[in-house]
Amino acid sequence: MRNSRICCAVVAAIASFIGGPPASAATTAAEAAAHQQASLNGILTTYPARAITAQRMTCMLGEEPDRVTDGRRAGKDFMPDAADTCVAVLVRTAHDGHLPDLYRTLVAQLGGSAETSANLPLAIGKAALDGNGKVALGNGKVIDVPAPLAFDAGFTVAYMKGDTRAGNADPKSLKLLTEACLGVRKDAGTCFSAGYAQGGQALNAGQ
Repeated sequence: MRNSRICCAVVAAIASFIGGPPASAATTAAEAAAHQQASLNGILTTYPARAITAQRMTCMLGEEPDRVTDGRRAGKDFMPDAADTCVAVLVRTAHDGHLPDLYRTLVAQLGGSAETSANLPLAIGKAALDGNGKVALGNGKVIDVPAPLAFDAGFTVAYMKGDTRAGNADPKSLKLLTEACLGVRKDAGTCFSAGYAQGGQALNAGQ
């Protein structure tokens, strides 16, 4: 993912925003879980929109799993799992009415045609599921579809369609699949479907 053209074209620096208490060797599992939930609640409710936008980009670039691994190795047990963070970011973005914004940004950054951005999430899904994994942006620009971007597009399509039927997958299995997609360990087609299912689950949960 880090070698994709998307990674080279979008903003170079992405601010990390999930805060938490100072690292402590005495932190218990229960305390860590409580801090992780507090971080997720902050994503869903109080963190500023610019931080949510930056974190969504981190997820889309496939960087969040490594960020969590590195953070926890440094004693930051309060960091939520990548799947939980990235889904919460998408839910918050949906609540704020900004799901399409990422696709407008991608098209603009990559020199595509602005007219393609509205249908880009669906085009990404078609490329991932039925095509050769490449999607046209207009103006002669074509990009590969990496797994984390396909996941984001799947969530976006399901949520904006209001497709609650997509949310029937087993939550634990879907979380494991989501982690694999965000870590670029699954193919784009599978990850579009996983994102679509997460979008459906968010709708079913009334999020």
